[in-house]
Amino acid sequence: MTNHVHHITFHYITKLKALFISFLLMPGSLFAQQIIEVSGILEENTFWTKENIYVITDNVRVQGGTILHIGPGTLVKFNQGRGLYIEGGRLHVAGALNDTVRMLPNHTGNESWNWAGLTITSINEPDMVNIEYGHFEGAVVAIRSSSGNNVLIRNSRIHNNRNIGISLINSSNCLVEHNHITNNFLGMEIYATNLGNTSAFNLVRANRFRNQTTNILLHNDNHGACPFNIFEDNLISGGINGLWLFNSSHGGSGHATVRRNIIFNTGTANDGYGMYISMDSTVVSNNILWQNTTAVDFTESVKSHFLNNSMYSNMHGLLMRNGSSDLTMSNNTITGNQEDIVVFSAHQGMVFNQNNVFGNDPDSSVVQNLTTEDIHVGDNYWGTLNDSIIRELLYDQFDDPGLGLLTYQPVMPAANTNAPVSPPRNFTSQIVGNAVRLAWSANPEADLLGYRIYHGEFNNYRFSENPELIFDTVHHFYGISIYDVIAVTAIDLAGLQTQAQIKGHESPYAFPTPIPYAGRDITICQNQSSININESTIPAQYDSITWQTSGDGTFSDSGLLRPVYFPGEGDIENAEVILTLSGLMNGELYADSFILSIAPLPEVYAGEDVVIPPDSTIILALASAANYHSIEWFTSGDGSFNQINILNPEYSPGSQDLSNGFIQLVLQAVSGHCGTIADTINIFIRESYTVEGRVWAGNQRLAGNPVIAVMINEESEINSRFITFADESGRFRFNRLFQGEYLFYAPADTIDLPGYLPTYYAEKNRWQDAYVHLIEGNTYEIDIRLSMIEESLPKGNGSIKGHFRYPNLSQNGFETFCIPWFGTGEDEFCQNGLSNVSILLFSLSRQKIYGHALTDARGNFQFSNLPYGTYILEAEIAGYVSASSNALLISPGQECITGVELHIEPEKKISIRIPEDYSELVSFNIHPNPANEFLLLSADEFSDEEQLTIHIYNLQGAIVKSISLLPAARYARIFIGDLKSGSYFGKAENQSAALYFRFIKQ
Repeated sequence: MTNHVHHITFHYITKLKALFISFLLMPGSLFAQQIIEVSGILEENTFWTKENIYVITDNVRVQGGTILHIGPGTLVKFNQGRGLYIEGGRLHVAGALNDTVRMLPNHTGNESWNWAGLTITSINEPDMVNIEYGHFEGAVVAIRSSSGNNVLIRNSRIHNNRNIGISLINSSNCLVEHNHITNNFLGMEIYATNLGNTSAFNLVRANRFRNQTTNILLHNDNHGACPFNIFEDNLISGGINGLWLFNSSHGGSGHATVRRNIIFNTGTANDGYGMYISMDSTVVSNNILWQNTTAVDFTESVKSHFLNNSMYSNMHGLLMRNGSSDLTMSNNTITGNQEDIVVFSAHQGMVFNQNNVFGNDPDSSVVQNLTTEDIHVGDNYWGTLNDSIIRELLYDQFDDPGLGLLTYQPVMPAANTNAPVSPPRNFTSQIVGNAVRLAWSANPEADLLGYRIYHGEFNNYRFSENPELIFDTVHHFYGISIYDVIAVTAIDLAGLQTQAQIKGHESPYAFPTPIPYAGRDITICQNQSSININESTIPAQYDSITWQTSGDGTFSDSGLLRPVYFPGEGDIENAEVILTLSGLMNGELYADSFILSIAPLPEVYAGEDVVIPPDSTIILALASAANYHSIEWFTSGDGSFNQINILNPEYSPGSQDLSNGFIQLVLQAVSGHCGTIADTINIFIRESYTVEGRVWAGNQRLAGNPVIAVMINEESEINSRFITFADESGRFRFNRLFQGEYLFYAPADTIDLPGYLPTYYAEKNRWQDAYVHLIEGNTYEIDIRLSMIEESLPKGNGSIKGHFRYPNLSQNGFETFCIPWFGTGEDEFCQNGLSNVSILLFSLSRQKIYGHALTDARGNFQFSNLPYGTYILEAEIAGYVSASSNALLISPGQECITGVELHIEPEKKISIRIPEDYSELVSFNIHPNPANEFLLLSADEFSDEEQLTIHIYNLQGAIVKSISLLPAARYARIFIGDLKSGSYFGKAENQSAALYFRFIKQ
């Protein structure tokens, strides 16, 4: 022992002299650390302090009965391959928070070799090896405990070691807590070798792991045992695997506990696990597994439990594989994962219930049964109660007949609040003005308190800034950039307590996807031809952008961030269009939209001009308005409204109004987007009088017949219509006709009075020819006598059918025409057409009226049983100019003329449209015409070799002569001497053609 101590002292003195000389030569040096070279066995208690630098030139061993105490700030440097060996002795590494004990390789330049590390053996009692605030770097294995029990490693940094940071081999009851174990090839292992060896009851707690391959490895070999080890409150990130529990002695029980750990960002693109559990009787609870290649893999694990864990945003989820059985998976929250989310490759004794499984990326195959046996997965929350949607989430016998079923009933109707709170879904961030707009979908948990928003530096799964508690799902964050790290969590009613995340009361962090911002929903007026899009933004990392419309408008340039949009006709008709800004980022397309509402122009209608007596008020019942925000009435006179801001007020004329006899009332409507619009109603104040008379058909008084009084102004334009009905004696009475000029009109019943025509006073069938009465006092004995049809037509087979299109009638016109004039009137009148219009049937010369028809409840009319001949149609409405139709020819092959359409054009003109040209026959040459004895017919359509059949018809459509002959050189000669004088129609046909003709027999 003496020689050895002298050896150490000699080196100490020699180095001290050299070092002392060097510091004497160094200006300003007041103190210098002494370098002490150490090697061999420490045979007495030794204290290393920071006043010296200890260089281990050869292995140093601390054996039984000896203590090595290393004080705060001490630097220990090891030559290549050398190490510190605790062989039954005691080691106290007693660094401090800001003054750690450092054990490093003794590099003198840019070297990469390693020292051996700290090796601990033959330790059984507590407090024999305590390592606190140590820094171990550059070793082969930083700390190796082999048959070293009760070792304590706390608050230390174990970094950048070649093979393993901490290795506990056949060691039990060790405490490893609050350490940073980073950038080692393997972070930490607990290992039991061979039958009879045990690594048990070790507690690995509150450490930070970030290493190259596996962060924590628990394994045994050759029936070694690793029971009752606990891994809790650790932060594990990076590397290929987070926690690997492997029992090579198949059938041994691990009884490991893995709880409250946060494991994230482990694995490569296609390999690696957050947890790989191949050990029996393992309890995994209250862990957060985030963004791992595979969250958890149970392989050959029996009687293990997976409880209250949060699996979020992993590439693969929870795998139960070969040889696993009797696994219980309950009260877990599984959201936002990408594929293979819950996969059963083993079936025996599987319990999967009370889990929240929703909001994962795929639309199907969320839970897969890859076994041939049925597996029950009932009592889970799937985010829906829709059976067909849940069925889509399952992959089983319905997808592959060779597989077993997944039976999923009953379904939990609401999220399980005993499971961890789920992270907010669909979390996005947008640049909106000078703020960052954050938005996400509301959480489904019934016990939700609110949300926390985090920002600042994000390291080791922690944020530097305190969170902000909010209760909405949209938040505008000022004073930060969209490129800052931002996160949101959901918290339940217990979420404000400490360690809320690992207890499941606060969700894992959800990070936003930066997406385009298209802009706010806006409204423009339909007369605005374009809109400048000027609020849209897009984060810088997008590769390309494009605008799209749901309508038919166009963009000035769809690739610009802020283009001009030109609404289309369809946009205006639909009153809105969705404009979408899409951006491509890393091969994914993200989009945002806003609604462009297109406000229609305001509409306002004050009502029809009216005449009122001096002693009355007027209720403006016909006034209407649309697409407005406010309305107001104004008067040109001195009268008053009972209310000026309602559509249908009552107006009372003033003395000035009565004196003038005329008032203009203006209804004004204001639109917030399209401005102001107004309409005017003219009100005439006139005295009224009584008019009486009778209606006659020959000597017959017509009871119940309608009589219409039509008032015209000085320009002969219609101003108003009044209708009354005759009593049983044929007498009619208008109780109040205002002073002015009138036409009086009596329609004729086409059924009961078929021989009479509608007539104006006095006995005129067209209003332009009628007598105009000046009513300026009570008037009596205005008798209207219906004129008779002068010439009755013989009955034939022809008919003419038509329709009067419904116009934009005034209220006064509607009340006149759209009521029953004759009969009970069970049908609703003016259905798709104008009723009670007289249609007159004239001869070709318009000198004779053959009949008339009234349009029915649907606006249709018909003339039947017409003989062959040519006719003219004309409609009769007082005050409207009627154009006569083209000549309508009824003849053989053209007995029925349909589709005649009447409508009212501008300036009160009635137009008649014939859909086809019925006026001419397909004919050929005949001569002479008129003829007496013979007709000669000629046409190129005739064939000299085909027999020709000729029929001759009278006006009633009856065949009066038929002959068959073979024409010569396309001519046919017909004898007509036996026919009576008159008009005839003919038809000549063969196999090639059918031609028509008409002639007169003298």
